[in-house]
Amino acid sequence: MGIQLRVIVPVSTDHWNNGVPHLCQEAADKETRVSVVHLPRGPESIECVYDEALVAPYLIEAVTAAEREGADGVIYYFGNPAVEGAREAVSIPVIGLGGAAEVAALLLGDRFGIISTIPEAMPRLWRKARLLGVEGRLVAVVPMGIPVLDLGDRRRAVEVGLTAGRELVARGAQVVILGCGSLLGWRMSYDGAWGFRWSYQR
Repeated sequence: MGIQLRVIVPVSTDHWNNGVPHLCQEAADKETRVSVVHLPRGPESIECVYDEALVAPYLIEAVTAAEREGADGVIYYFGNPAVEGAREAVSIPVIGLGGAAEVAALLLGDRFGIISTIPEAMPRLWRKARLLGVEGRLVAVVPMGIPVLDLGDRRRAVEVGLTAGRELVARGAQVVILGCGSLLGWRMSYDGAWGFRWSYQR
């Protein structure tokens, strides 16, 4: 029997549920099964520390439910809200997208940068990098100035995101992280001759 992974979208809307299984299954092997759930209560997006605190009890409930239902591991949200508490509550691995992305970035380059959503997200992303021990490798966090729920305007997001990516590279980043789970499906590539390219895949 293959591995069962539970992806928890830690908001009270199913807006992102449909695209996530396909993207995760693309990265998984054929025997890994991926299920996706969102929370029954809580904010519709996570933009700040207040939202993270508000979502914590519902998120931990969802993590413990995943273990009861046979999941071998849990993955959720870039900001890693309540990840320490969730890990204490279960015996299966609990991985936040932010921590995983930053560790992966260290394997790809010496210094990395993060494209975030709004300016208010910047301080907590720095704090989380400090807790993970990678603050010295983080060049900058550059916000797009677009709230999570407004990222459906893809043309604007691409334009602003490319500008943010160029700024990070100009400041010395060798790896650029798209710092929000709602940016799953967006793919950024860099070509020295042509600059950044950013595409969206369902």
